[in-house]
Formats: sequence, C-alpha cells, structure tokens
Amino acid sequence: MPLSIPFYIRVYAQVLNRLCRHSFLLARLWGKIPLRCYPDAGVATAVYYALYPGNQQRKLCLPRAFFARSTSRRFRKHGTMFIGAFLPSVQMHAWVIEDGMPADPHDDNWINFAPVAAFD
Repeated sequence: MPLSIPFYIRVYAQVLNRLCRHSFLLARLWGKIPLRCYPDAGVATAVYYALYPGNQQRKLCLPRAFFARSTSRRFRKHGTMFIGAFLPSVQMHAWVIEDGMPADPHDDNWINFAPVAAFD
C-alpha cells in the first residue's frame, strides 16, 4: 500500500529543505512549527524518506531532523535533536534520538559525530 502524504506535509518539507540550504536560523524557526501529525520520530523519518527517496538523503540530514522533530507527537517529551561535527574534518551531521533510540534506522553515520548542539 503506498504511503499517502497530505499536501500540507509535502509543502512543509519543501519549504524546510529550501530554508536549510540558505538559512539555518530561518530553518530552525520553520522547524519549530508543531505539526505533531505522526506518532513518533521513526514514522516521521519514514515519511521524509518517502518524500525524498534515494541517495539524496545523505545531504538532507538537517531538514530530515527538523522534520522529525516537528511532526512527531512524542518528540517534545521524549526526544532530542543533535547536530554534530566530525572532528578530523569539517563535516557536520544532524540526527534525532527519541526514547533513547535513533529515529532513523538507515542512519548509522551519527556515531562518528561529536554532538556540538542539542535541541529539544
């Protein structure tokens, strides 16, 4: 059964992607809109993967984390969003931990990054 994603969620994700490319501050403000339409961050992450399938996900960690943060009902009480740096280089990565578990089962890269910021 194909996943049915509401139009307003698609628009929200598109705006979030554009803002993340151009302004962290505006993306952070947009990412605070409490949509809370998915039961947890894992489901929200799966929806984001359905919106943007394939290899492009490697570049979309920040908007994916903001999306999971704002659309998960459990995030507010049970989640934290991290931004980390890979210290030998200048690479950065964003991920969400909810209920003590990573929200994205496909992201095993987060363990290589030292957290430099946490948002709840």
